[in-house]
Amino acid sequence: MRELDEASDASSAGTASPAASLLAADTAGEARTAGNLRAVAAACIAGIGPFIFGYTLGFTSPAQLPMEVGASGPFGAVLESHLDADGAVASSQAALFGSIVNVGAMLGALVAGPLADSIGRRLTIAAAALPWILAWSAIAFGRTFAEVLAGRLLSGVAVGVASMAVPLYISETAPTSIRGALGAVNQLAVTLGIFAVYLLGGLLQSQQPTNLMCPASAPASASASAPAASLRRVVSSLATAATPAPCPAPLTCSSGGVCEGKLAPWRHLALAATGLAVALLLCALLLLEESPSYLARRGRVEAARRVLSRLRSSAAEASEELKALV
Repeated sequence: MRELDEASDASSAGTASPAASLLAADTAGEARTAGNLRAVAAACIAGIGPFIFGYTLGFTSPAQLPMEVGASGPFGAVLESHLDADGAVASSQAALFGSIVNVGAMLGALVAGPLADSIGRRLTIAAAALPWILAWSAIAFGRTFAEVLAGRLLSGVAVGVASMAVPLYISETAPTSIRGALGAVNQLAVTLGIFAVYLLGGLLQSQQPTNLMCPASAPASASASAPAASLRRVVSSLATAATPAPCPAPLTCSSGGVCEGKLAPWRHLALAATGLAVALLLCALLLLEESPSYLARRGRVEAARRVLSRLRSSAAEASEELKALV
């Protein structure tokens, strides 16, 4: 009987083994999926930084013309401009406003590395939000060229910090199996930010007056009853006289004698960027995990182990990566 029981137990064990294997595989798959989802979520949250980076780069496209010729309110001009020889709006201040962000980015990149090593990747991303909040507030509420220029320069500093800290953070928190894919989040977020400000500017633009007056009317033609000699003089003068240029494109002359056109409320666009920067600050402080690489280098091995256990598919994978870090 005992031999029969043993044979029966062996048969039962053999039958249960495939089911147990499937259950173990399903459990491992769920753990891997959960770990990957947390890593993807962390990369997307950090991606708010490069999203604002792209928003910063694209801001001048919908904002430049109203900043040059807008009449008042959220469309009001703060940049000095003039009409060039071709009758188009030109402004040296607009060129400086658009390009000075690169100077700020260079300054931000210089401090980003030491900052990330001293306070951590997570807090460095949060720190990038602070100059962005100040910068976009200065642009949104600035009444002079100096104020908006200072804001633009400060936004460049934040761009430099985020451009270094976010890719570093993603590379150190992403699992090796999807690290390459998550590495694309940074550039994708930049392009989405550019697209977002273009789209928002197009959706919010409306027909608005400008600070430009319509050109003077053309000289009246000579009367048909004028003497021939006088008519020749008039035709000659009309041929040599400069023809008044129309309102610069894409503006048109209104019935009130003022050039008008579709302008984007650039101050409202700046306020939207301020809200994005606040969201980045809060998400970085409340939702992001610190980089396990940074924690391990600081001797906080247990903290690094806890982070890895949440971002990796198994304890074995977390342990193996932790060994490589320490």
